[in-house]
Amino acid sequence: MAKRHPVLLAVGLIFFILLAAFFLSYNPLQKKTATVEKELRITIPFSASMTEYHDTRGWFGDGEINAKIKINNDAEKAGSIPGMENWDSLPMPKDLSILIFGNDMFSYGNDRIREAQNVKNGLYYFRDRSGQKATPLLNRSSYNFTFALYDLNSDTLYFYRSDS
Repeated sequence: MAKRHPVLLAVGLIFFILLAAFFLSYNPLQKKTATVEKELRITIPFSASMTEYHDTRGWFGDGEINAKIKINNDAEKAGSIPGMENWDSLPMPKDLSILIFGNDMFSYGNDRIREAQNVKNGLYYFRDRSGQKATPLLNRSSYNFTFALYDLNSDTLYFYRSDS
C-alpha cells in the first residue's frame, strides 16, 4: 500500500474548509438587499423579506432594477427605518407620477413598479441621476433615476432604478 503524503492531505483539507466557508457565507439575498440599501441610503431591517428582485442591467449598466420588500417586524416600520426620515409623503407631483406609472400618452416604468400605483398612504423617494436638471422631467433624452415607494398600510417597500 502506498504511503499517503501528509502535505497533500493537509492542502486538500484546507482547500475543502475554505471552499465550504465561502459557500456557507455567501448569501445572494444579502447582496440584493445591500444594493437597495445603498441606492436608497436606508437600513433595511434584518427581519424584512425580499419577495421580488429583478435586475435587467447589462454589460454597460443600462437597464432596470426592481425590488419588492416586505417589512415584517412591527417594531421596525417606516417611522423607525434609518434613512426614511427625509422621504416625502404621498401624493407625488404629477410629472413624477406619470414618469413612474405612465398614462395614455407617456409610459416609461414597467409593470412591476406599476403594481404600487394604487398606494394612497405612503412615503416616496426620488433621486434624479441624469444630469439634465434644467430639462422638464418628461422631456428628457434619457432617464437615470432611483425611485422607491413605501406603502404604510401593507408595510411593503417598492424599489425601482432606471439607467438608460
